[in-house]
Amino acid sequence: MKLISIKKFSTTKEIILKCVDCKNFIPYIENNKSYDGLGKCRANGFYLLSEPIYFYASLCRKDELYCGEKAKLFKS
Repeated sequence: MKLISIKKFSTTKEIILKCVDCKNFIPYIENNKSYDGLGKCRANGFYLLSEPIYFYASLCRKDELYCGEKAKLFKS
């Protein structure tokens, strides 16, 4: 007779925040079509004298220095 160990898994799901739902997300729209992968983040970037330069939102989510996977700069 084999003994089988049964582990209980929690039924709560992690909430994954998406950049497109953030107030800081700037969508990239070309020919009336939105491309989420090319959207930029208003919270991350730098300012020049002529205009602000924003970083791509997808890259900011990959780097913990900016927003990270836990979306520390997310604003709903």
